[in-house]
Amino acid sequence: MNKIELKMGESVVVKEPSDIEFKGLGNSIIVCMFEDYSRIGAMGHIMIPTQSSAYKEAPFRHGSKAIQYMVDKIENLGGIRRRIQAKIIGGAVLFKRFPEAGSNGEKIIAFVKKRLAEKKISVAAADVGGDCGRSVKFDSETGKVTVKKSNGEVLEI
Repeated sequence: MNKIELKMGESVVVKEPSDIEFKGLGNSIIVCMFEDYSRIGAMGHIMIPTQSSAYKEAPFRHGSKAIQYMVDKIENLGGIRRRIQAKIIGGAVLFKRFPEAGSNGEKIIAFVKKRLAEKKISVAAADVGGDCGRSVKFDSETGKVTVKKSNGEVLEI
């Protein structure tokens, strides 16, 4: 099985079995997509909802670009849109002394849910909000997502 470490602002789509991992997730969002018939998986790290001039060199940091890329690539590899399911992770408020900083995560969560609905992609599971950082591991062969929180909690979604 391939091992892929996703970096900030990246999106990846794979057809071969892979473990895709992202470490150090805070108020940004990870979106995992899985097409169960073709066994195509995708993971994207979304830092802001829409395009900003500050991130022109890393277009997949925007939710709008990353989601479109992942859906298009899954379909190009033979996936069927109505079979794609998404899992959303992140959006934590890590700095309680600065609650306005946490609103970015809430904005990204709302945007991602809206954009997925527009694309007719169902959200199968989510682990969002809260006050813990997370690390995420996605098994593209099974669609299983393991979330390790900074408080020691481990979830499978």
